[in-house]
Amino acid sequence: MRLFRQRLKFGFLLVFLLSAITLVGCEKVEPSPEIIVETDKSAEVIDAIDALPDEITKASIKDVSSAERLYKALSEEDKAKVTNYEKLAKAIADKNYLQDLDYILMDEFDKVEAFLDEAIPLVLESEVDTIEFVDKYNYVDERQTIIYRITYTFSDTEIINGLGEVKHGLTDTYIAVRINVKCSYNNVERVYEKKIKVERNLDIMFDHSILVAYWYGRFQELTKVDYESIDIINYSFAQIAQDEAGKWYIDGRLNRLSSFAPAKEKGIKICLSLGGWHDDSSFWDIYAKAAKTEESRIAVANAILDVIKEYNLDGIDMDWEYPKSTDKNNFTLLMKQIRDTLKAYNKDLLVTAAIPAGDWITSRFDLAKLNDILDYFYIMTYDLDDGMSCNHLSSLSDAKDSVSFFIKNKVAKEKLVIGSAFYGRIYEGVSDNGKGGLGGRASSKDETSFDNIKENYLSRLGKGVTKYYDEEAEAYYLYDSENYQFITYEDTESVTDKWNYVIDSGIGGLMYWSYENDKSNTLMEAINAAQKNNK
Repeated sequence: MRLFRQRLKFGFLLVFLLSAITLVGCEKVEPSPEIIVETDKSAEVIDAIDALPDEITKASIKDVSSAERLYKALSEEDKAKVTNYEKLAKAIADKNYLQDLDYILMDEFDKVEAFLDEAIPLVLESEVDTIEFVDKYNYVDERQTIIYRITYTFSDTEIINGLGEVKHGLTDTYIAVRINVKCSYNNVERVYEKKIKVERNLDIMFDHSILVAYWYGRFQELTKVDYESIDIINYSFAQIAQDEAGKWYIDGRLNRLSSFAPAKEKGIKICLSLGGWHDDSSFWDIYAKAAKTEESRIAVANAILDVIKEYNLDGIDMDWEYPKSTDKNNFTLLMKQIRDTLKAYNKDLLVTAAIPAGDWITSRFDLAKLNDILDYFYIMTYDLDDGMSCNHLSSLSDAKDSVSFFIKNKVAKEKLVIGSAFYGRIYEGVSDNGKGGLGGRASSKDETSFDNIKENYLSRLGKGVTKYYDEEAEAYYLYDSENYQFITYEDTESVTDKWNYVIDSGIGGLMYWSYENDKSNTLMEAINAAQKNNK
């Protein structure tokens, strides 16, 4: 036990001595600092640049921006190690160009509009029959050319079509042009609208036979056939008047003239007709007074011009039914004053007159002098039946005779317009004399519209109503055996015959009284067909 304790003490002593020796023989050791190694990032930038495509597009803009940011983050020392920087510089320039190009091309549309304003004429003069519309505009910079494609849509392709062919009508016409411009680079589109004035053909009035419609009453929308066929509408009627102070003016329902604007916009001339039929001869005293002195003639002509200006009319038609023999010279002087006043304002304004048929008219009208004044003579080759003897209202034979008479009295044939009746007369109490009552006596007669004749008589052909043709007079008529009626009227055949005569003879045209009597458009469709057959 004692020995064990001695050995234990010896062990502790040995451990103590060894520890002391260790402490005495060693110096204090400090921990070593952390070593920092800089990483070279130029290689990453080089790889990012190499990955860029040779041609920069919108799709690669983000990649260019990313490579640009990496490059800018490098130290100046590492930037010098980027051996493909030239590729990056080109890519950055391309990126900036592409980012700016969209804004540039949008701003370029303003230059396109200015280019179109200069390239598209605002007025096409009467002698211009074709026009070349530019179909592209080029944007050019140092890098490329970008095309703006231009297409056109016209409001009336019969006036200006897609080939640039221009058709001048009887009146000045404004064509709306819708212009679509599309940028080929980004497919952005802009639409511009322009108006082109197509001037009337100054020679066209005598280049084709015209159709004139007398219009009595309110305006109603015209049909497609009307627009294809009618050249002139004579609104009927206004009157020459004088107030208590002695001032001359034009009286009547002039406010209705504004409603004819849609017809005018589609090329139909709108004229104002003065006068009309009146049983009371004293009615015409005011016209005789208006024509009597130079002062009154000037005043009346100026009053007419005022109305033309106010309602944008195309002319005046005088329907004085009828001057007395004592008014003959004054009538000529009045029409000359009207012509001089209107033509001084606008040489294209029409000055016309409705003149009755019959050889008696030379005592009332100086036809030779009027030939130098009037643009057209509207020969009233209707109302030619007289009294209670059943005869023709408006025959082709009478129209031909009237044309011959006017030409004989030194009126140019191209100024002659024959008349057609869009109404008829029904003679009562007429017996069938083997000729459908033609030449027979009637107890009374009444005027009626063509629409009524079509509905109540033509619908009964072969059922109490018989249709006849008088070869000598070149006229159609009806006989109603159930009601003992003789009906003189114009049929689809007769208006066709008249139009064919107009074309064959080379006279000025055909006019009719009056539009509202043919609401079914039956006669108008016949004339329209005849016009197309003669083109």
